[in-house]
Amino acid sequence: MKKVLILTIILSLSQISAAKAAFLFEGAGVRPISMGGAFVGLADDANCVYYNPAGLAYLKEREELFMYGSRFDLVKISQVTLAQKNMGFSLLRQNADLYKSKDHPDGSGIAESIFALAFGRELFPKSDFPVALGGSLTFLLLDSSEGNDGGLGLDLGVLVKLKKGISAGLSLRNAGAQVRDEDVPTVVAAGVAYEVRKGIVLTTDISVRKGENKTSKSFHLGAEMEILEVIRLRGGINNGAIIFGMGFSQGNWQLDGAYSIFDSNLDQKDAFYLDVGFKF
Repeated sequence: MKKVLILTIILSLSQISAAKAAFLFEGAGVRPISMGGAFVGLADDANCVYYNPAGLAYLKEREELFMYGSRFDLVKISQVTLAQKNMGFSLLRQNADLYKSKDHPDGSGIAESIFALAFGRELFPKSDFPVALGGSLTFLLLDSSEGNDGGLGLDLGVLVKLKKGISAGLSLRNAGAQVRDEDVPTVVAAGVAYEVRKGIVLTTDISVRKGENKTSKSFHLGAEMEILEVIRLRGGINNGAIIFGMGFSQGNWQLDGAYSIFDSNLDQKDAFYLDVGFKF
């Protein structure tokens, strides 16, 4: 069963490299990933650059995040994010080494990268319901055996701070983006976060991905609990995939890990993610 799954992934990715860029990222940042990808309505750390740039308006410190992940021992994911109040930068890359063939004796592969320069600003800070707006200018790069190509896109976000620890967000990703004269699928997501009490947060998102010939929906649930102010336990569901995570922080640095079970019926190694972060 594992071989069948990997073969399916290889064929899918090879079709992407031959036709167009899909930019099928499963998410960014270990903390949001371990919370099921439900981060649009929370957006309270540097990971908001990817999920909802409006969250940059509320950052209190400079943050640096460095992530590495592996899916099915086939797809490798890496990310660097730098953010501070009102602005941030992120580089997200995933690559897969596919197969050797007559035309490509050294092996065929594909890599997709997203460079994002993001900004966020709070509006009406003294109102009962502060609102922040954000946006990211993105450069999407596709690198495959057929050559390199890229395109520009735009991400937009809104974050509203409601009363009693509730916040809500809305984001639009890949607006107007094209690579190889093909539209990159647009993603619209809405989410809500609720701080039950200090150190306990619940989140939920729904996202709609609209491609050229297909529209799909996905649901995300997440939770985080802080223990002794240095340990954070996390869990989530990303469209059926179960994800567990843990974070440890001391002083101005933090270490996070996540493990995702894509299908308990498959004999596979699933996916893991690690990151280290710093705050100043």
